[in-house]
Amino acid sequence: MLFKALLVFFLLLFPFCTSIDTIALNQRVKDGDFIVSKENNFELGFFSPGNSSSRYVGIWYANKSEKAVVWVANRNNPINDTSGVLTINRYGNLVIYAHDIDSFSIWSANVSLQTTSTSVAQLLDTGNLVLFPDSISKSESFIWQSFDYPTDTLLPGMKVGLNWKIGFEWVLTSWKSQNDPGTGNYSLRLFSNQTATPQYFLYKGVSKYWRIDPGPWPDFVSSNEEMYFLFVTDNTSVIRWVLTDYGLNQQLRWSDAVNQWEELWAAPKYRCDQYGQCGANSKCSPDNVCLYHN
Repeated sequence: MLFKALLVFFLLLFPFCTSIDTIALNQRVKDGDFIVSKENNFELGFFSPGNSSSRYVGIWYANKSEKAVVWVANRNNPINDTSGVLTINRYGNLVIYAHDIDSFSIWSANVSLQTTSTSVAQLLDTGNLVLFPDSISKSESFIWQSFDYPTDTLLPGMKVGLNWKIGFEWVLTSWKSQNDPGTGNYSLRLFSNQTATPQYFLYKGVSKYWRIDPGPWPDFVSSNEEMYFLFVTDNTSVIRWVLTDYGLNQQLRWSDAVNQWEELWAAPKYRCDQYGQCGANSKCSPDNVCLYHN
């Protein structure tokens, strides 16, 4: 009797976590619980950004002194309290409920299985949250993956581009603010109509704000069906690409020596970096002054 009482006590004291990297049917990740990738690279759970009290389901680096959130599920549908639940429903869909599984879902992976089997979600060591039929144990046959739906961060293996065959676009979009991960004002996307030279633009709203150097890029993939830039880094460093809420693209690397993120590259930083800043009949000088020509 005493053993059972102690068991219940410890289950309440310590949340569902540690080595569990999957979510199966009837398994629930409640607010305060989290799952961890196999090699302890990433964690998934509920969090509140900045000074906000709203709750979101996100993925962040594990074992870092600074929580760097790399993906948010319900970015535009926050939960107002700590009663949220992430689970697999009876249709094999990954869903978030604001209160309990009998309430309406506020977010889902929006997939449908073609068979009667259910599915399993797994957090990979790449930071990718994947969904696959449980009949295909931990295979590459994903029916959904978070890497296809980036928020403000690119991790190695993620894309920015277009797939014309299925009408799909991989877009990087900023947060609204440090306190709100909702869809912000800046987006990084590929501009191409399959015939013109592809260009990558940073948009502010619907206006072109900055153009990335036209390349060539070593990790650019192009075919009749799709065209995209694949973010690739060496395997010896922890690097991420972030689009900030004020429109700055940053590549950051984790330094164990100083225990913080260090900036490797950032743009646009100067006035003349902005697209079309000086107009068609002028150019920017090295000191960022527009020089006009007649």
